[in-house]
Amino acid sequence: MSTTDEAISAPQQRLLYNYETYIWLLLVIVLLVRDPWNHTAYICIAHFAIRWLNEEKLNGKLPLPSTNDPKLFRVAPTTTADRDGVAAAIVLVPVLLEAMLTKLHRDKFATYAQTISLVLFSWGHWDATLLIPTVYAERVSNGELANILLFLTCWISTYSAIHTTPFLHKVFTWGEWMIVTSLFSIGCTELTLKRIVNNQTALSDLVAMAGIVGSVLAFSFARWASKSVWVRSVIIATVPYLTIEVALRKYAFKFLKNYPSQKTLPWLLDYLKGTEETLYVNKLIPTGFSSIFWVVYNAVVLVVMLPLSSRYLADVTISRKWFHLVAVLLFLPTTLSAPAFQTLSYAVGTSILLLVEVVREHIKPVSQFFENYLDASKGETEISTMVISHLALLLGCAAPLWISRVLYNVKKPHIMQVFVGVWGLISIGVGDAVGAVVGKLVGKRPWGYQRTVEGSLAMAGSMLVFYAAIALSLREDLEWSIIVALIAAIVFTTLLEAYTTQNDNLVLPMAGLTMMLLVQRIVAGPDSTPVRHHGGPNPGHGRPSIFSQNAAN
Repeated sequence: MSTTDEAISAPQQRLLYNYETYIWLLLVIVLLVRDPWNHTAYICIAHFAIRWLNEEKLNGKLPLPSTNDPKLFRVAPTTTADRDGVAAAIVLVPVLLEAMLTKLHRDKFATYAQTISLVLFSWGHWDATLLIPTVYAERVSNGELANILLFLTCWISTYSAIHTTPFLHKVFTWGEWMIVTSLFSIGCTELTLKRIVNNQTALSDLVAMAGIVGSVLAFSFARWASKSVWVRSVIIATVPYLTIEVALRKYAFKFLKNYPSQKTLPWLLDYLKGTEETLYVNKLIPTGFSSIFWVVYNAVVLVVMLPLSSRYLADVTISRKWFHLVAVLLFLPTTLSAPAFQTLSYAVGTSILLLVEVVREHIKPVSQFFENYLDASKGETEISTMVISHLALLLGCAAPLWISRVLYNVKKPHIMQVFVGVWGLISIGVGDAVGAVVGKLVGKRPWGYQRTVEGSLAMAGSMLVFYAAIALSLREDLEWSIIVALIAAIVFTTLLEAYTTQNDNLVLPMAGLTMMLLVQRIVAGPDSTPVRHHGGPNPGHGRPSIFSQNAAN
């Protein structure tokens, strides 16, 4: 169904007539329902309004520098003007940050949201800088100027690296790169300011963040420093380790004042020997296993499932969605039984995939593995371009769980924390996969962008079924606000999946999660706060471990 630009009519080319734009704007409207005076929402609306006005003057061309450059950004075949992900860039990360506002994080997340919105707004409209005194007057007086400048420095440095590294060109659309740049810059800023460390975060979460930041730095430096596989291997082996080592030595005392060692390897070995105490009693998945058990479980699933992809699945669509099933089998049991361990595992997996990309072109077995198992339609398998299909899937599954670890206090578990943590797996591991397979096999009624009504209904239905199964397996009564939020998130994600031309593995989990958080707080009321579950004391098995110590300090 791809159409050339010459065959697209003028109204279809414009952002104003793009259905995906309306879906993204729906998030902004819901944000305004929750907070009628939200600065970020009004900046987003002003951004869209100015673009629409400029489109009328420029005959439908998007007034954004460099976004249509085919040498830098991936341009997906589409019948809409939003090939570059402009709407997603304007809305997703700022509104997600606003949806995450809590009493503990209010100032921090609001500052990031408004800064990102103003940066994108000022990109093609320098008069938007007039908004800066209004937005930042109070924060500058409170001593936040240095923090804002640090974030902007990280943001500009990251985006500049993308432009100057050919290996990263044509990997994402402009909008997808804005999303990745913003999230990575937030992580770097929080790690630098030590604000990611607080009394509701486990030490393993700190290690996860430090490892990812170190791996991205190693990835960038190794590609720039040398073409030798040996030099690159040394860099990718040492930089992440040193980053984690510094984080443990500088920050770990806030968690474990009496812990005998703050060195990486001793901490990791002790961590793997421990047994995580789960938040909820689960009827379907047993608890009380050590982290070593889950490592072995993941290895067995990979050994059994990966060979089936290339040997027995001839259809490209079904073969690609096979990896979504593998992700569910790998990550869902661990997320429900050991969320802290799964948080760290996602970070380790992301780091490994990033670092493998550095040496892929030099090691033939690795290149052959990528050709056999990864789908070229989502990420170029050429040596000169980074492969992102597997990485986007992993990040899409991981992002909601990482957010849940920041958003909710690990010492005061709440059922919403579980539902948020598994949202990535349910939305793309289950919903997107089932929808694609059903649409491919029995879909007859087309709608959206190369989607079918049957596939979309199957997507929404499968997500509802899986959430119902998870809810029944937990000893907890669901509040109406959570039920309404889940339904709203599922419907919104299904609509977005039908019309978006962005990488669905990357945008669907975060967009649906944003809707879930906003609707839950609208229905529950502005003063609602997470409460402890009603299942009584945690009956976790095994000895007290480093996991329980992390939560207790």
